[in-house]
Amino acid sequence: KAKESMQEMAPPSREQFTMFAVCLLIGVGFLALSTLFLPMVMIFPQKFAALFTLGSICVISSFGFLRGPKWLWKQMVAKHRLPVSIGYVFSMVGTVYGSMYARSYLITVSFSAAQLVALSYFVVSYVPGGTRFLNVVFSSTCG
Repeated sequence: KAKESMQEMAPPSREQFTMFAVCLLIGVGFLALSTLFLPMVMIFPQKFAALFTLGSICVISSFGFLRGPKWLWKQMVAKHRLPVSIGYVFSMVGTVYGSMYARSYLITVSFSAAQLVALSYFVVSYVPGGTRFLNVVFSSTCG
């Protein structure tokens, strides 16, 4: 356990950072490509959902390259992140279901929006003060 905590505290190596950056850029690329299909989501919800979900998975996975998949898993199931993690997985399943099986643009877009909120929470929560910022934004807009 002491060795694991030392590895978590150590700065990422150049290789880890490079893999993080590559995976993050691939994810952002998929997300950007998915926006090209947003105007046509009523006709082609599958293309939008596939690109959007792949991009989302790449962005989340990129953080695993910084400290390892075990560390990412621990972060995602931490008490304060568990509800968002469950919502994230549920929203990904809902996005794929809405586009592939229900073929409903309304379901697809709704679950994609939930996926984007959960993804934003994860990404911003790794920035110092990011969680507090998100809480202020969501409480002022939703409450």
